[in-house]
Amino acid sequence: MRPMSEASNTNRSNLDSINKKSRRKSNVSNGVDDTLSLYVHFPFCSRICGYCDFHKELFDRRKEMLYFQALAVDTEIAAREVTAKRKKAAKIVLESIYIGGGTPSLASPKLFSAWVAQLKELFEFADDLEFTVEVNPESANAENLAVFQQNGVNRLSVGVQSFNTASLKTLDRRHKVEDTLRVFYTARASGIDNISADLIFGLPDQTLHQLHHDITELLDLEPSHISYYQLTVKDNTPLARDVETGKLRLPDNDTMAVFYRAGSDCFADNGFERYEVSSFAKDGARSRHNKRYWSNQPYLALGPGAHGYNGEHRYSLVSDTEKYVSSLLNDNRRPLMWDRLTEHDRMLEDIMLALRTTDGLEISRFRKLHSRSPEEIFNSDEYHNLLDNGHLEISKGRLRLSDDGLALADEIIARLTL
Repeated sequence: MRPMSEASNTNRSNLDSINKKSRRKSNVSNGVDDTLSLYVHFPFCSRICGYCDFHKELFDRRKEMLYFQALAVDTEIAAREVTAKRKKAAKIVLESIYIGGGTPSLASPKLFSAWVAQLKELFEFADDLEFTVEVNPESANAENLAVFQQNGVNRLSVGVQSFNTASLKTLDRRHKVEDTLRVFYTARASGIDNISADLIFGLPDQTLHQLHHDITELLDLEPSHISYYQLTVKDNTPLARDVETGKLRLPDNDTMAVFYRAGSDCFADNGFERYEVSSFAKDGARSRHNKRYWSNQPYLALGPGAHGYNGEHRYSLVSDTEKYVSSLLNDNRRPLMWDRLTEHDRMLEDIMLALRTTDGLEISRFRKLHSRSPEEIFNSDEYHNLLDNGHLEISKGRLRLSDDGLALADEIIARLTL
């Protein structure tokens, strides 16, 4: 899950005050939350990266126009459906919006602005709305960043990935190092100072020296948030084929662990707090949108290939832009596919998502939601072994992975829930 791919506007000094100032509270009426987060998938890219398995296709202005026409219908139907579940007449409040892709920084400023205007008609924006747009360095410029800011965007997620020219070429990235430097300066000039950066480690033939250079270059740009991802090989991607044929060679697991620890330590030394396995934030700059995912709260999804959660079941919209457009414009129907979750599924998801965070799993909340304790769900032998070896800890009513345990989160969670 990318967060998915991450709090506020203008300058760094505002970040602390934003978390402290009075936020609209989530009121519950008839079992329906009065606040929501929204994820929107923009499916177009100027180049298809060889490691990416998100839904995407090559950018085309005509297809983009049809996409925004369909998105307008999708937005209206979705707003009507979520509002109909409540007896209140008031609009649902959006507390966060995240536009991912694809490459949303390719979007037409005019079409983007029209869609945001529609969104404001259908929903209420929280006073402290966190509004994030993913951008690629080569397609973010003074014009579109200014339009984003004017429409309420107060946070960017920049696909930096690396500062090594050869690595960027291996990843099929179009941008150059100077594009990354430019987008940080241009964003701040446009009034967007809350900037998250994606950095990938474990690149083909990467050395610790090269990783240190990437981290140092990124820290010099002073992002407020860093998403630090291990390069993973997704099935049916060009990267997978190159690894299988031996054309590319990835670091082994031990080296990956060293890279992860090196990055984590370096970020901590420079004032970043790790609050989720791959997420590091300056004080006050945690991603509120992603927190919604990790606390397993409902969120609305729009756009082809987008995934959402209504509090009981997960759903996705068809990962085919042409079918998405046709369903909405010709049939006035959201092309949804449902993943019906059992109570056991929901319990496992609560555990998996919470244990990826440094806050961990609140035991009393879990019992209240599911009428069972986490210990009843776990593999008993693995659970006690992990407590004994210190990878798992219970403190102040929460079950957490230790600092060392977080580096092995996926493996530990899999063992616990066998």
